[in-house]
Amino acid sequence: MGYSVEVTGKTGAQGVGLITCRSEFKIAVEAKCYADTVGNSAVQKAYAGIAYYRCDRCIVIMSGDFMTGARELAQSTGCQLIGGHQL
Repeated sequence: MGYSVEVTGKTGAQGVGLITCRSEFKIAVEAKCYADTVGNSAVQKAYAGIAYYRCDRCIVIMSGDFMTGARELAQSTGCQLIGGHQL
């Protein structure tokens, strides 16, 4: 799809595991592989990653689903959520 991908690393990743870039457009990506639901902390981390890595937007991708609090926070911050049913 034309994106380059940088793995930020597990320690000190400032909330995101990947930074994707195409042209000058950067996306902070937080990925989780959980069977259960994920709360708003994943959204908080991804949103913080926008500022830290100077990204244009953020996405949280996970294998399960998101709690209501995560959905509400994502809606208010503009963070895109991609759950297991979409994968």
